[in-house]
Amino acid sequence: MSAAGARMLPDHDAMSAFRPGWNQAAEEARNLYLTYEWMVSLWESHFDARGVEFLLLGGDPWKALVPLAKERVRSRGFSLEQILLVTNRYGRNHNELLLRGDAGDAIRELLACVRDRRGDLLAVTSVTEDSPTGAALQAAAPGAGFRVITEPGVRSPYLILEGDWDAY
Repeated sequence: MSAAGARMLPDHDAMSAFRPGWNQAAEEARNLYLTYEWMVSLWESHFDARGVEFLLLGGDPWKALVPLAKERVRSRGFSLEQILLVTNRYGRNHNELLLRGDAGDAIRELLACVRDRRGDLLAVTSVTEDSPTGAALQAAAPGAGFRVITEPGVRSPYLILEGDWDAY
């Protein structure tokens, strides 16, 4: 499968042209963290506004708008070209993908694009397995020739307090 319906948005102006539909899709997903404003601020603060490409999947209507970065990493003794999603590195519930319509179809197209770009690894961080993105990746990846490896993320410590406030 090739990512024929995928294209990179070439610059900030091209990206901002999708702002109304982007924010509408984020509102439909009921996720503030998928809005244009949030993603652009994340891109500028965590990635210094360099090395990030916004991948648009599908035509009209578009299926997904996915911010991607590329970096060289060493893993298990190998040098790999890693394609990673631009996500909040510190939050576990903020990192869904902005998908419209059939999430599985959009994920399959994303995986085809990663393969076309010769990425060795697609890193999807801080996404839970039971989230819409996590579930769609788990379902679509094997059929696209990708193996899914999950690793536990960082969790904040907590104490369960017994009783009411006065007893504590």
